[in-house]
Amino acid sequence: MPLISKIEPTKKGGRFSIFLDNEFAFSVNDYVLGKYKLVEGANLLPKQIELVVLEENKEYLKEKALNYLGFRPRSEKQVFTKINEVLSKRLSKSLKVSNLNIPKLYSLIIDSTLDFLKKYDYLNDEAFAKWLIEQRLAQGKGPMFIKQDLYQKGINKELSEQVLKEVDFTKALQKALKKYTKIENEYKRKSSITRYLVSKGFSYDQIESLN
Repeated sequence: MPLISKIEPTKKGGRFSIFLDNEFAFSVNDYVLGKYKLVEGANLLPKQIELVVLEENKEYLKEKALNYLGFRPRSEKQVFTKINEVLSKRLSKSLKVSNLNIPKLYSLIIDSTLDFLKKYDYLNDEAFAKWLIEQRLAQGKGPMFIKQDLYQKGINKELSEQVLKEVDFTKALQKALKKYTKIENEYKRKSSITRYLVSKGFSYDQIESLN
């Protein structure tokens, strides 16, 4: 049964390094330290160690996820990729405890974080998709470009098609018409409009409907 041989404050306030049998094992915040009554000289059962590591990393990952979402909305795929990277680095660098079921802990921590974000509506792919569409419309992007962008961000085909059905691209199309109104030659004007709209992600059928 591992023995807590030393507990020492880290350079970051409110955090402590835990040494088991004279070797660094993991770090915890002051809340976890108090909740699990971690004191020097105490023996820890493997199950107790697992609970401490689980709770500490769940709280850590929640904080990281909320900070990541604080800059702008993100899709579930983006958040998963981010917290997966953060947790992988953290466990590989700071967790030196043997005989722990790391894959199980890893899965529990990730799932717990995503469940928390969804429960409190920090993570909502439909809301994210609508937000992203608004951003791309403001940039004059068309449906093909937006659909590809949604796919790259991890929005599934069904949801993408659902939210795109609600979008009116008329303004973006009219903006393109206005952009080239000064070109007198009709052929050159139409060619310029077509090239512009194709580059923005409009299909030839949509462009043809303008003429």
